[in-house]
Amino acid sequence: MKPAHVAYLETIPANQQFPAARCAKLDDRPDIYMYGKTASSGVESMNRANEDARGKNAVDPLNAALVILKKEGTRFIRGQSDAHKLSRFLSSILTPKANAIMDDIFAKCDPSIYRMQMTELPEYYKFVMSKKSTAKREYIVHLPKTASVHGSKFGSCTCGFSRKEGIPCDHMVAIVKKGAVPNITRVELMPFWYTRAQWQLQYPKDMVYNMDVTWSKIKKSAAPNIMMKYCPSWIAANKKGRPKKDARKLGISDYVKEGVSKSKRRRKNPVPLNNDGEDGHENTAHIREFIELQSNVESESKDGLVGKA
Repeated sequence: MKPAHVAYLETIPANQQFPAARCAKLDDRPDIYMYGKTASSGVESMNRANEDARGKNAVDPLNAALVILKKEGTRFIRGQSDAHKLSRFLSSILTPKANAIMDDIFAKCDPSIYRMQMTELPEYYKFVMSKKSTAKREYIVHLPKTASVHGSKFGSCTCGFSRKEGIPCDHMVAIVKKGAVPNITRVELMPFWYTRAQWQLQYPKDMVYNMDVTWSKIKKSAAPNIMMKYCPSWIAANKKGRPKKDARKLGISDYVKEGVSKSKRRRKNPVPLNNDGEDGHENTAHIREFIELQSNVESESKDGLVGKA
């Protein structure tokens, strides 16, 4: 890594670079978890979801707000239908996504590589976990004895994975797979926000989202603000419209070429002579004399030089 890059990274605080540093600040709030890493892909996906509203925002922000309300209503109705629909997952305690995550983390974990020491306390079980290959690196796992919200017994671990990802870490999974704690299943190990009951609370079945929002209804139901006035177009500055997507920004040389091209003027055609023999213009004689001189110069020129060879 270049020294300039190292110097730049050293100026950035640790909590802005590393998720573990952000999780360390949450020690006084054990009920706060990170939902995975915050990446630009999530932001870009929302930008694509609201692409229609972004296009209208450049012209009229109020119409863009109406588009966002309708899109949010469509997403709410779809989530409400998925949370309460009758399917083969209806009898499951967890959501379909939670079942896939649970199967994945339990399939990848190998409990035979861990060494554990259990201590039973009044409210929870305490485990000191370490790998057999690196016994000096130890992590402490707390698993509650009683279930919390929606029957979940999701605990905590000092490794920080559960705080950052919001799912059980390998140390918790190894404890459950070894059966070190009685009366705890793999489903109970999952956090409550992955349960179907919590999913249905987020999308109530009886709630109706009103997406029929139009300007005519807003005018009828809302009182106008008399302090706001219409601004004529000739008062505002003469700004350009929205720039084209593939338009190239002009540089200094482009402006110079554009100025030179504008300075060049096309020659005007000479005044045509009157074929009737009568002077159609008072300066017709001078024009005839100018044409004769020009024709003589062209006939006597050679290799771009005036005169005879």
